[in-house]
Amino acid sequence: MQSQRQQAVFGVFKGMGDLLWASPVVRNELERGVEVHMLVFPNETLTDFCTLVDFGPQVVHLHIHKVPVGPKSLLSFLSEMRDILPSYIWISPHAPIADSSWRIPFMLWLIKQLFWREAIVVGAASERLSLLFHKRLELDRTLPLPLREWAAYRQFRADAHLPVLVPYPRFIAAISDVAYRKPIFDLVIHPGAGARNRIWPPEKYGPLLAALPTHWRVAVVGLPSDLSRIQSALQPPAAGSQIFFSGSLQETLKILAASRMSFVMNSGAMHFAEVLGVPTVALFGQQQPAEVIGEGWITPVYRQCIPCQPCGRATCRQPEVYCLTTLEPLTAAQMLIRLESTLPLSTAPTKSALTKIEGVTP
Repeated sequence: MQSQRQQAVFGVFKGMGDLLWASPVVRNELERGVEVHMLVFPNETLTDFCTLVDFGPQVVHLHIHKVPVGPKSLLSFLSEMRDILPSYIWISPHAPIADSSWRIPFMLWLIKQLFWREAIVVGAASERLSLLFHKRLELDRTLPLPLREWAAYRQFRADAHLPVLVPYPRFIAAISDVAYRKPIFDLVIHPGAGARNRIWPPEKYGPLLAALPTHWRVAVVGLPSDLSRIQSALQPPAAGSQIFFSGSLQETLKILAASRMSFVMNSGAMHFAEVLGVPTVALFGQQQPAEVIGEGWITPVYRQCIPCQPCGRATCRQPEVYCLTTLEPLTAAQMLIRLESTLPLSTAPTKSALTKIEGVTP
């Protein structure tokens, strides 16, 4: 039986930061009475992340579909798409123009020809294959990521009641409530990123930790592979006390929320920190910070040192990622120390406070 609500297809999301900043648009559509079918890359972590974002009380009308990666998944995907009758197909403008894909607009246009003849395709005029769109939005692609999706959406809806500034995304209460408690850590380090050219070399972390005050309570969180590379590079071990933790995405977000500040790459963790209100120092190389973040909780470290910078690409064409490898640990440490000096004084947590986060023991 078809839903009585208007339907829409949103696609396609590959990164958690992109999806997070699209969530206010999705939430607003759900509250308008639209049934949203969101297309995401077939990544279990990304699918899990969808359950941690607060899409509001109408979340029962949000459906997540994984785009196909092979013939078997293609047939299943097409079967799901055949049962949808969207009035419009939204091509998300989150990707930098240099890294935007023609495959996604073409795939959705083909599916429209098969099953969604009455639907209109909506997207930025600067998108590749935008000549296939029915409604082409004149969007400034240099806008920071938090504003880009919302600016396109306001243009599409042409609703005077929609605020100019994007409403902040929200996490579920189990995560957001942690941010209102007394901080457990002085600093959380998240070294991971979704692309190799956004990752700082592991040997940089020893000098970084050695340059930080020894009384800081530091947690290093991420995938086991990320943590093992850093631990292997800490020879001899850095001064001070660090907790290395790898757990579920929800546990990682709780640890981030329980920190006075964080140190991250240009990655999903940076956007998580922004939404959770955690002051953060973030490393940038292949993107201009102004095209990713606005004014807020994020302090960027960026130095244009090679002609190809900023490239905005997902892969690096150089022998090594010079735009990151040339960023020195002492520079990052000084920025963290300077940031910490502007924050309210913090007292050491009790043992019971540390045990409040599942999987972390004092």
